[in-house]
Amino acid sequence: MSVPNPLLDITCAAFPTLDQIKTQLGITGAAQDAALTENMRATLTLIEKYLGRGIVERATPPQVFEPPDTRDPRLFLTRFPVAEVLSVVVQDQGPLTGWKLYATQGVIELGNGCCNWWPRGNCRTAPVITVDYRGGYPQDCWPPDLLDGVMRTFYGRWNATGGNISTVVAGGSVKSWSADGLAIVMGDSTVGLGEISDNVIPPDILNVAAMLDPYRVRFVRGI
Repeated sequence: MSVPNPLLDITCAAFPTLDQIKTQLGITGAAQDAALTENMRATLTLIEKYLGRGIVERATPPQVFEPPDTRDPRLFLTRFPVAEVLSVVVQDQGPLTGWKLYATQGVIELGNGCCNWWPRGNCRTAPVITVDYRGGYPQDCWPPDLLDGVMRTFYGRWNATGGNISTVVAGGSVKSWSADGLAIVMGDSTVGLGEISDNVIPPDILNVAAMLDPYRVRFVRGI
């Protein structure tokens, strides 16, 4: 009878606690707890902006889909995987039925009929649909590679700034990056840590971009 090796179980990884992070950094006492928490919040916000999606599990403000979004037979949620859909409501009409959730990718596939599938038979106008849901990775189950990328970014930012994110400066001249046919060259001294634009990877996540790249949003949308 074989004995499972816990070292080979890489399905889930737990997000580290504040105490575990302090141990890793060699920090004792509570004087820097607020700074650590704020730096982690800033790091996760930066990474979520880069990925184009939410990754931390939380209840989101209801997501509103207006035309032309609702002319697509699918609704693309911004925070996933989706843990729970509380409601799907059509403005001025009430709850929508007949939809199917693809939780891993955060996609709701609409059913048939008015307000569901295009063409909208008997619909005077394209509907406005609001989705109330909770999504993102839970505290105890993150993809190990994604979590590794998050923590590498966090520790790098912390060590570079001494915990003071207001002292962040531009990264200077660095290497180029290419992914999915998009070529990016870093070298603009005006680009600082935590800044994202259409063609620039922030310097503070450049070294983990390859780890984060599989989790970026790449939906093909169409009517």
